[in-house]
Amino acid sequence: MEHLSIPLVCEVTVASIKLSGKEQLYMIGVYRPPNNLIDITAEAIEVLHKVLDNIPTHSRIILIGDINIDILRPTRETIMFDEFLLSHNMTRLQLSATRVFQGHQSSIDAICTNAEIDESQVKILHTGISDHFGQLCYLPLSVESKKTTTSSHRHVSPENLTNLKRYLAEESWTNVLQQDSVEEAYRQYLKTVTYFLDLTCPIKKFRVVAKPKARPCYDEEALRLKKDFLKANERYCLSGSQEDKQTSTQLKKAYDLKLRTLRREASAAHIDNAANKNKAVWEIINSERNHQHKDTISGFDFIVKNGDKIDDPIDIANHFNNYFSTIADETLKQNLCINPTMQFVQNPPVGMPLTSMEPTSIEEISKVIDSLKTKSSFGLNEISSKILKFCKNEVAVPIFHITQLSLLHGTFPSSMKISKVIPLHKKSSKHHIENFRPISLIPTESKIIEKIVLSRLFKHLQLNNLLTEEQHGFIKGRSTMTAIVDLFEHIVDNIEAGNNVVGVQLDLSKAFDCLSHDLIIRKLFHLGIQGTALSWFSAYLEGRRQVVEVTQTIKRITTISRSEVLSMDRGVPQGSVLGPVLFILFTNDFPNVLHSYSNLVMYADDSMLLTANSSVENLEINSYIAVNIAMDYCRNNDLVFNESKTKQISFGNKKDDISDLPNLQSVSSTNYLGIIVDDKLSWLNHINNLCLKLSSAIYAIKRTKAISTTKATITAYHALFESHMRYGLAVWGGSTERNLQRILILQKKALRIMAGLGCRESCRGVFKEWRLSTVVSLYIVECIVIATTHNVQQHQDIHSYNTRHANNFTLPIHKLTLSETKPTYAGAKFFNNLPDELKKMEGRKLKKSLHSWFQERPFYSVKEFLNWRADSQRM
Repeated sequence: MEHLSIPLVCEVTVASIKLSGKEQLYMIGVYRPPNNLIDITAEAIEVLHKVLDNIPTHSRIILIGDINIDILRPTRETIMFDEFLLSHNMTRLQLSATRVFQGHQSSIDAICTNAEIDESQVKILHTGISDHFGQLCYLPLSVESKKTTTSSHRHVSPENLTNLKRYLAEESWTNVLQQDSVEEAYRQYLKTVTYFLDLTCPIKKFRVVAKPKARPCYDEEALRLKKDFLKANERYCLSGSQEDKQTSTQLKKAYDLKLRTLRREASAAHIDNAANKNKAVWEIINSERNHQHKDTISGFDFIVKNGDKIDDPIDIANHFNNYFSTIADETLKQNLCINPTMQFVQNPPVGMPLTSMEPTSIEEISKVIDSLKTKSSFGLNEISSKILKFCKNEVAVPIFHITQLSLLHGTFPSSMKISKVIPLHKKSSKHHIENFRPISLIPTESKIIEKIVLSRLFKHLQLNNLLTEEQHGFIKGRSTMTAIVDLFEHIVDNIEAGNNVVGVQLDLSKAFDCLSHDLIIRKLFHLGIQGTALSWFSAYLEGRRQVVEVTQTIKRITTISRSEVLSMDRGVPQGSVLGPVLFILFTNDFPNVLHSYSNLVMYADDSMLLTANSSVENLEINSYIAVNIAMDYCRNNDLVFNESKTKQISFGNKKDDISDLPNLQSVSSTNYLGIIVDDKLSWLNHINNLCLKLSSAIYAIKRTKAISTTKATITAYHALFESHMRYGLAVWGGSTERNLQRILILQKKALRIMAGLGCRESCRGVFKEWRLSTVVSLYIVECIVIATTHNVQQHQDIHSYNTRHANNFTLPIHKLTLSETKPTYAGAKFFNNLPDELKKMEGRKLKKSLHSWFQERPFYSVKEFLNWRADSQRM
């Protein structure tokens, strides 16, 4: 591939090494002369694109050489190179300085690979041969072997589920319906279902071949083509004639084409039927690449405790359980040495308290079961949502009776309060438990009752207007996006008013785990939940227990071990429906504590404290007071304020004059809810990070197109590309035209891959044909929707005259251009430029019509949209 080199731009040489079987390792040597011109860099990267496009898909790749792009100093060139690598599923390894000249250090040499790099080792060698240091890299390129393991689990096949459904349909459930105690009713229900589960879906041993490559299902045509080819090939082998050879070759091509079609259709069906499209796409890509997945917890054989190895699986499970069940108390020890200085603020009196729960119905139970996600995972009772949904009509009556007893008496079955916890590896060594987090699985029936209670709880909260406006988490109509918009607009409004702003991103350690159950009940009482309703929540929280389950594969036999049962006396139940809602109600009074000094933007436990003032001195004083009030609130409410991870970021003309708050990190940018906010509100850091994600998505789209159908490729685009592109678009989309154009270029690159277009061909036709919106159009739509839902003032609100522009929004007077980037302002401006027929619409109808209108008009810039009327008239 050396012919692809361009002297003085980018020179390459390629060597291949056979690893095993058909697997190859390609070594690509690169030299790129030093040149800071972006056009020359782009030309060099295009050379590398062509080289990698010519390497077989299944190959391991190592790209090394002097590329003269310094990884120690992020520049536009660094970003371009990283985006190029991610578009080929490659990563650049971190190297320290590889060249030192006159005291100036740079790392302009590169080692890049598509292999797993978790266990890679890199070091710099002082060879004395060149003014560049040598680089020694160790990459473990183990060849995957397909080992057969044995495991035991329930045989939940479609046929067995049908048999279970039949047996349950014949059950009268008298043993459940005659019970007056929810405890006994649930015990009898569980006894019956477990009996029929054992009968129809018994536990069996299964032999599993690790990472088998998926094979397409043969249809009749494929079998016929295979048979015809084998006959023709046998005939050619006997005769040796050219005519027989040609016939055999043609039949082989037809057979191969059919197999390729079947594989594409199977991949498309897998993606189409998957609940998680993102995961499904990567599963297919990794399977097609013979990708070695990272080991799960079943891969480790011991853990380390106080320097000693523990290898007995039950001891390992008990050690995990002790760690998970005591972590809240250990975290709270940070609060014990500090005396609180204030009490938490109570909520205002409630006009209509919730003293009892409204009864449910079989119809409501059925709807709730339908609303559950279909999953095969289960708690200790081994009844998954997949089983319950399949047998919905057969189990609705007993579950209805159990729920009614629970609501009526304010009780909750004790066996529903035992969680099964699976340790999930997060990072670093698998031999240290602090590198794991708990995944809690609760009984599916518990989620049904919780959803019933949640509907009554929210009805009460909304009726009495008790939910704070500052909280955006787990509340209908609010989201991370509404939180980000509120944060951005609050900052911009204050800068427009001449204020400077200090933002403090609070870090609360193990917030969901530390809450006192007694304090939760007190908070609920002050929210008007009393009587039997309050008794229900007490019963729901008290007596919580958990078991840790670990899976190990030893000598090719997979075993499951469980710990002892331990009590959980703190925190909201993880994996539950009510847990997150109980947390937001627990902190519902937090904004009231701070309102004299600061505003809060909250999404569950992710909180940003915003203090504004025109005087730097007053701003520093108020910020200091607000942070200390927040710390006191946390001490009084079993929340641990982590000063070392709490960040301060300042905004405004005098941001550099604002002093750092004691013990807090002062930063120029921070990641809040997945959006990187910088102190200049330029969004450049976020755009750079987003471009890397989109480049990785482009690789996935490229592979999906190669192995699946056009429909599946479009699905992959929506799941992997557009979902990232749209997130937070309303706030960062208005920053600069250049930022939007960077994203648009990547979007058009993705479309060219999907549609098979050349680099010079227009994408507008594809946007229209496939009903896809450009990033510019999506930005405009997002802003319009925000403006129409934020009660921005319209002309008709000012006067009653039925003028032509009565539906138009009134644009507020402002001094700063920054104010025009607010989603509400930009959305109002864009709305005013819409056709009159769209302006008359509202709500979902408007949103749907907007998407349809913009899909017919793929705008490449905001200016193009603002001039669409004039352009239409000229045409």
